[in-house]
Amino acid sequence: MTGPGRKRVYGPEAPTPEEIRKEDTIAWQKIAAYTSGKSHEFRVKTLKQLRWRASGGKHIVQIMVIAPLRYRLSMKGPLLYRDPAYLICTDPDLAPEKILQAYLWRWDIEINFRDEKSIMGTGQAQVRCPSAVKAVPQMMVAAYALLLLAGVKNWGVKGIPQPRNIPKWQKQSRKHRASANDLIKQLRYELWSDSISSINLSHFVDDEHQKRSALNPIIPAYSAILQVSSS
Repeated sequence: MTGPGRKRVYGPEAPTPEEIRKEDTIAWQKIAAYTSGKSHEFRVKTLKQLRWRASGGKHIVQIMVIAPLRYRLSMKGPLLYRDPAYLICTDPDLAPEKILQAYLWRWDIEINFRDEKSIMGTGQAQVRCPSAVKAVPQMMVAAYALLLLAGVKNWGVKGIPQPRNIPKWQKQSRKHRASANDLIKQLRYELWSDSISSINLSHFVDDEHQKRSALNPIIPAYSAILQVSSS
């Protein structure tokens, strides 16, 4: 952009992200990032020091292109490819490793919002007082954060509470860490199990249980209350 007495702001027009991906003169760079419970290797291209036209040329950005990832639906299945990803970073000097890792962590943020709204019920309280309208969501988010911190303190970042009566369709080995549902079920078990169980821990009424009819079995209440998912 030039004019009478005005310095040039824009340089030559930059290629589009798709053109960057197909341009052979721009080399691919291999970097590692953590996602899905382990470190993966990605191929990326970056183009720095670009002026963003939407901001009137005031913002300097960089473009990152992430090559499509290969995957198989089964061990002997055909090799498939995901779509490429294109990122715009408003920090022109940020390292590619940090840009990619921040992008991969975004999914955890989405899960955080879903858990807070769907499981914890943040925003669903029927309150009218202005102070309560502000305080209740803050309290729910704080409770959710304390729940996650307690899980990390007890079982570590990748730890999972001792599973109980896991359904056959749920593969526990595929979990990379404890979910909010896992932690809530564990909390219920620790707080309520002894109080609501129909099993007498002192064996004071064992004889009565032995005389029960087979048509009237003992069904502990905690199995129906504490083993259910919250969502």
